[in-house]
Amino acid sequence: MFMAVMQMSDYWQFPSVSEGAIRSKRYEHFRGVDFSVDASAVSDSRSPDALNLIADSGGFPEKRLGWRVLKDETDVENIRQFIIEKPVNGLFYFGDGKFVAHGGSKLYLWDKQQAPQPVCDENGVPYQIKNAKSCAFLFENRLYLLTGEEYLVFDGERLKPVYEEAFVPTTMIAATPAGVGERYQYANMLTPKRKNTFVADGTTALYQLDSKNITSVEEIKVNGELCSAFTFDAAAGTVSFETAPAVPAVLGIPNVEIVFSVSVEAASGSRYANKNIEDISRCTMAAYYFNRFFFAGNSEHPNIDYACELYDPAYFPTTAYTAIGSDKTAIMGYLKLGDAMAIVKEESTVDAAVYLRTAQMGTDDIEFPVAQGTAGIGALAEGSFANLMDDALFLGRNGVYAVATQSVNLQKTVQPRSSLVNAMLVKEAGLENAKAVVWNGYYMLCVNGHCYLADSRQKTAFNNVTGTYEYEWFFWDNFPAACLLEHCGELFFGTADGEICMLNSDMKTEVGNWQMQAFADDYKIGGDKAKKAAINAYWTTPRDDDGSFMTYKTMLRAGGGLYLKAYTRSGVKIYVITDSDFGSKIKETKAGIFDFNDIDFEHFTFNTLPQNVIPFNHRKRKYKTIQFRIQNDELNQGFGFYAIERKFVTGSLVK
Repeated sequence: MFMAVMQMSDYWQFPSVSEGAIRSKRYEHFRGVDFSVDASAVSDSRSPDALNLIADSGGFPEKRLGWRVLKDETDVENIRQFIIEKPVNGLFYFGDGKFVAHGGSKLYLWDKQQAPQPVCDENGVPYQIKNAKSCAFLFENRLYLLTGEEYLVFDGERLKPVYEEAFVPTTMIAATPAGVGERYQYANMLTPKRKNTFVADGTTALYQLDSKNITSVEEIKVNGELCSAFTFDAAAGTVSFETAPAVPAVLGIPNVEIVFSVSVEAASGSRYANKNIEDISRCTMAAYYFNRFFFAGNSEHPNIDYACELYDPAYFPTTAYTAIGSDKTAIMGYLKLGDAMAIVKEESTVDAAVYLRTAQMGTDDIEFPVAQGTAGIGALAEGSFANLMDDALFLGRNGVYAVATQSVNLQKTVQPRSSLVNAMLVKEAGLENAKAVVWNGYYMLCVNGHCYLADSRQKTAFNNVTGTYEYEWFFWDNFPAACLLEHCGELFFGTADGEICMLNSDMKTEVGNWQMQAFADDYKIGGDKAKKAAINAYWTTPRDDDGSFMTYKTMLRAGGGLYLKAYTRSGVKIYVITDSDFGSKIKETKAGIFDFNDIDFEHFTFNTLPQNVIPFNHRKRKYKTIQFRIQNDELNQGFGFYAIERKFVTGSLVK
């Protein structure tokens, strides 16, 4: 019988570490940042410490664009900046190239060329509105605005409360004088007024309305003519005519119209006499679904949302409201989820966090049933809701999450999307004030001058715990956005200091290349607006032990380098960091392209090639772990890269 003799090496394959053999390490196929683990455990394609970078169309990291405070282009000296009453509470697109800004207690109309002008009344006095974060939507060329205290409409010239033009419903039709008729429309929360129509019998002078305890009779018409010869009993809800109205010319057709008011008295101290008007006006959020607007955010009724009538944001039927779960937890926002609407509440251990509204045809009208999900992860920031492509995102206490299924009764209704940046994100102060917008394929979440960006094109981060995908992320600083607006690919934001700013995405040459002035921020550190600030952009590789932290290595002088993207003006600083030091600069060089149309003698170069390879030309001896940081912190310079490569040899074992 033959028996093979097995050696230990047949079972265990030790890595071949031949002392003195030249080895190579290449960092490429870059993704985003990873703040979730120690720098030694980060993937080669991610960075444990990167700042002010973003992925280009091919996925390679490049310096983000700068931003500027907009200036009035009609100003000859070009010094009149777009600065309004602070803070900027909201930015909204109005149409025809015009925008609306809510700054402090005023509303402003502006476009990209001319400075904001306050919206004034007929006497030229600016309207005063609540100084608070606002929400708005455009409908039929008019902007509807919620401030948490007012519900206003702006037509481009005048601003007024929506209740001033609220639809007056006909709540009863074709009634007898005794008040026996057909119920028709529901009362409108935005007005105490309602209308009843009657068919006169020619003999009865006393008419019974469909409500008692009325507050006034506004108008009466008999056979189309105004009538003033009447009295009314408010408590009984009756109207007495001095002369009984004649029968209609066409039998059975209503010929008496009575418009009256029924007011639900508001609490003492309220600015509104009518409680129903107050309930709508105190909302802070609005969402469009199935040709209706849904409002929520009333602090007195945190779990209630209200629905307007079909295509009419000035008509909220008194019956069209829904209690979403417990009244102890507030509705935080709405998200589009296929053909459904997700309603996300505060986090709670007893109340469901996500509810799902659908639309279906009922007996007489469209109905909107709401399905309850399970208790769990809820929302923290009302301003964080946005749809990134088809992913419905919001910020919770422990990071950014997605409502990822149209059935809230299924498991994994809410899935994490930001594990790679949560270590920094959840430590931000005032996360409840975070604002989000979707721009250029990114979900941008801004708080405390920082911006966290999820890249929709890179769903490559897989969460082994939940079994779901996550996004690759980038991190920016010096981005002081208090509110955000995306319009036609352009990004605007307002600051707490009252400035209206824009990302420099429009700064391109005639052939579509970036102007180098696009890579600068307006100076915010210290508040000096006359200066421009350089964007400090860098990428740090993981802490790499080259397969063995117990072996000394030496990086060779030749064979290592950086493959840079080309810009008219560019440059790079290269640092190396090892286990025995805090880092040292091994290279600083200009890396621009010679261009007759943009000559900068301070950074002059004769290079005309579209790509740059920058050799390290540096030896680093006897390290156990190594990192590189490549950086550009110069004003008006672009920066991006494709790959980093180094050559090294192994040495003796660490003793």
